[in-house]
Amino acid sequence: MESEIPEGGTESSYRLNGTVLEDARPNRIVILTEDERLFAADNFRIFLSEIQRDCRAVLAVLGDFSPAGSRLSRVATVSYLWKTFGPTAFFGVGLQYLRHLFDRSKGVRRVFRQFDVPVVHAVGDVNSESVVQAIRAAKPDMIVSVSMNRLFGSPLLDIAPCLNLHLSLLPRHGGLMPVFWALHDGDREAGVTVFRVNDRVDDGEILAQRRVPIQTRRLLPLYRELKQIGMHALADAVRSDVQTDLPPLVPEIGDTSINRKPTREDVDRFRSAGNSIF
Repeated sequence: MESEIPEGGTESSYRLNGTVLEDARPNRIVILTEDERLFAADNFRIFLSEIQRDCRAVLAVLGDFSPAGSRLSRVATVSYLWKTFGPTAFFGVGLQYLRHLFDRSKGVRRVFRQFDVPVVHAVGDVNSESVVQAIRAAKPDMIVSVSMNRLFGSPLLDIAPCLNLHLSLLPRHGGLMPVFWALHDGDREAGVTVFRVNDRVDDGEILAQRRVPIQTRRLLPLYRELKQIGMHALADAVRSDVQTDLPPLVPEIGDTSINRKPTREDVDRFRSAGNSIF
C-alpha cells in the first residue's frame, strides 16, 4: 500500500487506504524516515513492535536516501563519498548496500507492510504541500522522525508534536554524521537523544538520553549499536509522551556547535587517530 507524491503535487496526486486514515484510534503516529537498506528495516521492527500496544503507526513518509545529509544529485553524492572516504570505504559500504538491496528482509517498505502501515514516497522535499497534506490527512497525535536529514517547516510542525532521534548526546555533536564526529574527536562516551523538533537544527527540548561507553573505534558497528539503542529509547519516549507529556531534560553542558559535512582532511585525521569505517 504505497503512493508516490511528486514534489509540487496536489492532494489528488496520491491515494491512501481510506479505512486506515479514518480510524479514530488514539495515539496515532506518523513516521518520517529515509529509504535506506543498511539499518532501517531492523530498527523499525524494534520500534513498531515496542509501540504497538499503546500507539498505532498510521502513515510512513519515505524520503530518498541521502547519505551524510547530502542534497546533491546522485552523481555529485557518489563523487563526494569517493573523494572524501576513499575507494576502500566506498566499495565496502557499496557492496553491503547492494547485498541488502536484494535481501527482501532489509526493505523498510516490507516492514511497514508487515505492520499495516501505509507508505508514501516523498519525491523531493518532505515540506512540499502534497506531503504535508498526506500527513494532515492521517490525523496524527504525534510525528516521529528518524534519519530524515531535513529541516521541517511550520506547516508540517503545526500538524502535531514531532519527536526526533539523534545519535549523539545533544547538545554535543548536533547536525550531520554525529557518530563520525564522536570518533573523530576522541570521545570516550557516545549516546542517543530524543528531542522535540523545532525549526532549528537539533535544538528542541530534550526528552530522553541514553549513554554508552565507546568500546569500538569502528564507525559502522558503533552506528549500528547506537541506532538500536536509539530505537528503544524513541519507543519509550513516544509511549511516555502520549500518556504523560514527558517533561524535558536538562542536558549537561557540552559542545553546541553544529557538525559540518566531513572533508577528506577530516577523514584522514579520523583514521590517523586509530578509527576505521568497518
